Amino acid sequence: MPDSNTLNTSNEDSQVIDAAQPVTSEHLKDLERDHQAGKKKTLSSQDKAFVKEAGKMLRSSRKSASGKASRKVENILRKALNHFNGAEYRESLTLTLQATEIDPEHALGYHLMAVSLDKLGEKHKALLMFEKTLELDPTQFEAYLNLASVARDLGLHDVEEKFLRIFIELKPDLPSGYNDLSVLLREQNRFDDAIDILRHGINLMPEEPLLWNTMGTIACDSQQEEQAITFYQEALRLDPNYHRARYNLAILYSGRGHFEESLADFDKFLEKSPPNHADTMNVKYARALTLIAMGRLETGWREYQIRNEPNFLSSQLYAVEAPMWNGEDVRGKNILVIGEQGVGDEIMFANPIQDLIDKVGDDGNVLISVTPRLIPLFERAYPGCLVSSPIFITHNGKTVHVTRWQNDRGTLDYYTPMGDLSIFLRPDVDSYRHVGNLLQPDPEEIEEWKARLSRISDGPFVGVCWRSGLLTGGRGKGFAPLEEWGPVFENKKATFVNLQYGEVAEEVEEIQNRFGCTLHQMEGLDIKDNLDSNAALCAALDVVIAAPTAAAALAGSVGTKTWFVITRRGWASLGELDYPFYPDTEVFQQEVSGEWDANFRDLGIALDKLVLNKSEQKSAQ
Repeated sequence: MPDSNTLNTSNEDSQVIDAAQPVTSEHLKDLERDHQAGKKKTLSSQDKAFVKEAGKMLRSSRKSASGKASRKVENILRKALNHFNGAEYRESLTLTLQATEIDPEHALGYHLMAVSLDKLGEKHKALLMFEKTLELDPTQFEAYLNLASVARDLGLHDVEEKFLRIFIELKPDLPSGYNDLSVLLREQNRFDDAIDILRHGINLMPEEPLLWNTMGTIACDSQQEEQAITFYQEALRLDPNYHRARYNLAILYSGRGHFEESLADFDKFLEKSPPNHADTMNVKYARALTLIAMGRLETGWREYQIRNEPNFLSSQLYAVEAPMWNGEDVRGKNILVIGEQGVGDEIMFANPIQDLIDKVGDDGNVLISVTPRLIPLFERAYPGCLVSSPIFITHNGKTVHVTRWQNDRGTLDYYTPMGDLSIFLRPDVDSYRHVGNLLQPDPEEIEEWKARLSRISDGPFVGVCWRSGLLTGGRGKGFAPLEEWGPVFENKKATFVNLQYGEVAEEVEEIQNRFGCTLHQMEGLDIKDNLDSNAALCAALDVVIAAPTAAAALAGSVGTKTWFVITRRGWASLGELDYPFYPDTEVFQQEVSGEWDANFRDLGIALDKLVLNKSEQKSAQ
């Protein structure tokens, strides 16, 4: 992979191993020589367990299922295992190919081939080699765990669960099966099932810090933070060097606003962690967000670039034939700005775009790649820019952002992920506040919405969105249950307009039955997919009250007064009491984890004041 962090896909015949074909020596020529996964110099606990078990098998000179294994094959595999243990995965793969060519029924050879392929990023091929291993020797139980891991990377969660349960049956005395299965169940919001699995594992292995740590994570997701702290601390008592528990404690402290404590735990973790390990990447990312949440923007935004590293689990690759912008003079240059991380972040990170346009000047071009639903809003806001949408392809489990239209205005000089603009254009919080509206709806459509709303009532008009469309993996704890919204929905002088996307019929009925509140649905509007019309509707409203979702970002971006309902102060507040990315926002946050009373008490008071002010303004006209 090129050092510029880009993946060149201009060659339509790019060399990627076809998972439907067998691995041969020729495929070695096609593997990416500098693949970042191949640079990891420290093995995971799962890798170490495999190395230990494989070493035992080789020392005992165990024969393959067919009985054809030879001393020569065993010697080759010993060398391959040594290379794997040293994170030299290409060398390991080369030797396993030699061994299986000599003995095509040697299960351990295919197993070592599979884990080597996995490390080189060839997920589909690794999956097939794990299956081949178990076909030859079903007793190689580690293969089930490895199969589950690859299935997870490929998004095959039913397959992942199946193999984890088989692994637990085969090896009930190992914690990894219980841990991985409980993590999967947690991500599916099957919290009770996850706790049952963990309790069973802890009963068998009460001294295992891994299981206590995961129990802490599930307690945290259930908003039982004091219990979570106890579980994390128990994991650290059992093993003071168990850094994942320290990382989770740091995340918990950061969420509570205890930022200095959080940074201290992050730094303790990083003191001893290997630089390219996945956990190290996650800690650096979380540390960057903590710094941003504290308002330490210069350092925070720089460290936030960790998300661009290929070893970072959620990183995205960019098919761009240009260097990444690092603050160079862009006067008269062509620069591509790439939206990232979903609609909400694409909207929020647009804050510095006008400043970039000013720096480029009339002789250059700013090109913008965003989600298709946002194109008309960006085109009106930045009329001199070429705005289009990417296509996405998957390369070994990584998303690749492809913008083949980028050459429509000449050779590209630079590209930049949109979130990186703040590094060079937003030195402090005040620099965000001079910006007006980030996006521009159609002015005529705004007037049409105002006319439609006036036929419902005299207002004031309040848009509401109470949750995200994605509630898996503990995300639900960040959104207040509908029963908490009483101080808002019981206001009889406001007219409420639905901005919640998804299937909401039952929730709208619950709001009506519980609070006697009619939540008006705007007929003919696709809230999720027609963001242009949605933004125009938001611009016609007096206020939007919303959870921290794309709906809130959209309302804030067009200048509508937006009240964010949040659990705790997050990084997007930049250390302030509002969201400085947008012109007119206010934050209503929990005082105690899991308790929403104070949020909605304050919201009710604020809404009463807004209604009163609007009434007085109408009377004065």
